[in-house]
Amino acid sequence: DKTWHGVAINGLYGVLNYPWLDKKVVATAFDGSASPDDVLAELNALANFPRETSKATMAPNTVAVSPRVYNYLMNTPRSSTTDTTIGEFWLRTNSLGIKKIEEAWELQAAGPGDTDGVLFYRNDRLGIANVVPQPFSTLPVQAMGFEDVTFCWMSHGGVIMRDVGNNILGWVDAAA
Repeated sequence: DKTWHGVAINGLYGVLNYPWLDKKVVATAFDGSASPDDVLAELNALANFPRETSKATMAPNTVAVSPRVYNYLMNTPRSSTTDTTIGEFWLRTNSLGIKKIEEAWELQAAGPGDTDGVLFYRNDRLGIANVVPQPFSTLPVQAMGFEDVTFCWMSHGGVIMRDVGNNILGWVDAAA
């Protein structure tokens, strides 16, 4: 939860509230009311935004979507004359070479007006890094009366996006 949403009171950023991450409200709904070609155009516009605005020095290489958006993209035919879905066609033809659409339930109803997220990001340490200075650790078992208690702890420093220009988060209306 803290990796995605951060902790405002502690000044820790998460993926969804990272202040320098480009965000876009997508006008085309991903719920079957728009044409598949319009959905493909919006996916391409969102995916290519980092590359076009950085003069081709930055680009995402991974996409994560909510389960509702994933189901829509992977189950909706591109047209009535083909058995290829919108998602299959986009994976085959996108100019960034992205080969897989990942699901993240944390993106469902996470945006303004319960919109779903479509996150294009770079999948390496320059894209999104979860800062964990001290991993989950256990202390020695403590005897307390007739019980043994094991205390555990870890520290979390939030999320950092070293080259945030590689990433973009789109908010889309998805079928409920």
